[in-house]
Amino acid sequence: MFKIGTFEALIIAINRLGAVYIHEKVEHAAPNQPKGTIPKFSYDNRVKLQITALLHHIQSTPSISKVFDNKQYNYGGISYTMLPESLLEWLVMQSQVLGANNVLNNLNYFLKLGYTPANQVLAMSGLTVQKKIIITNGISIVPIQECSASRMRIEASPKNVASPSPMGGTLVTDEKFAKVVVLKSIKLQTITGNQYDFPETKDTTLDEFCSFLTLLDQFSPMKFNSWFEIADWVPRHNIHLFSSTPAFFKGVVA
Repeated sequence: MFKIGTFEALIIAINRLGAVYIHEKVEHAAPNQPKGTIPKFSYDNRVKLQITALLHHIQSTPSISKVFDNKQYNYGGISYTMLPESLLEWLVMQSQVLGANNVLNNLNYFLKLGYTPANQVLAMSGLTVQKKIIITNGISIVPIQECSASRMRIEASPKNVASPSPMGGTLVTDEKFAKVVVLKSIKLQTITGNQYDFPETKDTTLDEFCSFLTLLDQFSPMKFNSWFEIADWVPRHNIHLFSSTPAFFKGVVA
C-alpha cells in the first residue's frame, strides 16, 4: 500500500533521540476522588524536524490519509476522531516495543484488509473453563484472565477489583465476578460515517448463546459487561486509552 523506507528512517531517528509518555496527574471530575494519571506523548526538541516530516508523509500518502486524517475511527459501539497525530504517536511508541519495520508492516497489512479485526466480548459468571473452548468457527469461550487487558476486563475480574459492581451478580461471593468471556470474531467497518450508528451493537448472538446455556442443568450463566476489543496489532488512539478512564477526569477529551 505504501513504501515503508522513509517512514522507518524517520521513526528510528525520533526514537533514537527520545519519545516517551509523560504521566500527568489529572483531577477527577467527581468530588473526593483520587487523581488519575493520563499519559501524554512527548518528544525531544531535537526531533521536531523529523516529527514534522513524518506527519507530512502520513497526510500526503493517500492510502493512509483516507483512514487516519480526521475520520471517525470505529472501536465497536463507540468512535473517536482519528487524526494524523494519533497515528504518528502510535507508530513511534509501538515501534519502541515491536520495531519500526514490524509496526509499519502491520499498518500496511491493516490498510490492505479494509476492515478492523476485532472481538465482540461478553463476560459471564456461572461457569468456568480451564482453557479456550471453540464453540463454532469464530465463537469461543476463554477464562477471563486470557482476555485482552482492558478497563472492561479489569472491572469484571476478581483479581483486580476490590469492590465489584457488576451489571449482574448475587449475594453468593463466587457469583459477583465474571469467570469467563465469550468471544465472537467480527470485522468492524474501520471508518464510520455516523458516530451514533453502530450495526455491530445490534448483533445479539452472544446474548442468545448465554440464554441457551441456561437450558443446561449444570450451568447457571449470568451476563456481566459486554464490550468490543480490536486486535492488539491494529493502529489506534493513545495505546493506554482503554486501560484507564480518561472520560472521568477533568479537562480530558478522548
